[in-house]
Amino acid sequence: MNCPVCNTSIDGDVNKCPHCNSDLEVFVHVNNVDKKINKQKTIILIISIVLAICIVGLIVSFMSSGSNKEELNQLKQDNKSLTEEVTLLKTNISDLNQQVTDLKKKRSELLAQETSKEAMNPKQGSTYLVKQGDTLWDIAMEVYGNPFHWEKIAEANNVSEPKQLHIGTKLILN
Repeated sequence: MNCPVCNTSIDGDVNKCPHCNSDLEVFVHVNNVDKKINKQKTIILIISIVLAICIVGLIVSFMSSGSNKEELNQLKQDNKSLTEEVTLLKTNISDLNQQVTDLKKKRSELLAQETSKEAMNPKQGSTYLVKQGDTLWDIAMEVYGNPFHWEKIAEANNVSEPKQLHIGTKLILN
């Protein structure tokens, strides 16, 4: 502080100027009040800055938490949708597996029929021995799997009277 009368620089809190012997008590008191006010202003400024930072942090947190809630809701909806889609795909896979099983069964049946047909189509030159009660119709059903092929047997054996077969006759099958 400087003496207001002689403008001499004074160190410390003295009530009289060492140079001009002026009473400085009021000035020291005012100077101390100014120092306190400056400290309070500094504290208020620091507190204001800290509060401003806190408020900005809260605003940012609030805004981001709102968007996080929106993102969370969107992710929940996406998860639900994807779960439903997975369930649907599992059902489709199950249906397709059933179709594959059915097709395999049908293929096996068709292969069995083909094998049966091949077995029912006798090799060239094979014969059939007529038994009691046989008719060309019955023989064709047994040999070819189709009774309408009786005419094949009749032609191959020159049978003119299909209803009259003799027991023990060898019929040629084609």
